[in-house]
Amino acid sequence: MNYKGYFSKPEMSLEDGILYGKIEGINDLITFEGETIAELKEAFIEAVDDYLDYCEEIGKEADKVYKGTFNVRISPDLHKKAANLALKCSTTLNKIVEKSIESFVQSYDEFNNYRNSMLYNCAQKEVYDQTLEMWGKDVSYVQTLFNYGNNIGLRSL
Repeated sequence: MNYKGYFSKPEMSLEDGILYGKIEGINDLITFEGETIAELKEAFIEAVDDYLDYCEEIGKEADKVYKGTFNVRISPDLHKKAANLALKCSTTLNKIVEKSIESFVQSYDEFNNYRNSMLYNCAQKEVYDQTLEMWGKDVSYVQTLFNYGNNIGLRSL
């Protein structure tokens, strides 16, 4: 789900029979839950609005700051291959990692667009429209429901 630039990936607890999530990309842990998709979406919107109000009230930056540096743990063999490739290409290991992540993100976005197109072509238009209306235009949440086996009229995909 997306709202005001904030993101959450819905989860489901079979034991408790609830849907839940947390706001990603912030400096705090803010969770929300609901028994239905509509309740979950409403709780997410309320959680984001409440968090933004709280941050404004106390003068705190709401967004997590991404500085562009982080540790990456990979196998020694892959590290060696990447370092050698960087030397062969007259670049740095950081540039190799940056370009690899950039390529992955672009491929993911292209895949999401393709999946959205396939869902539209394979599903009944009415169910598709209702599902995307509930979840916004990001099909990843529809896929989350499929993964949990919920019967929302699109199980045959």
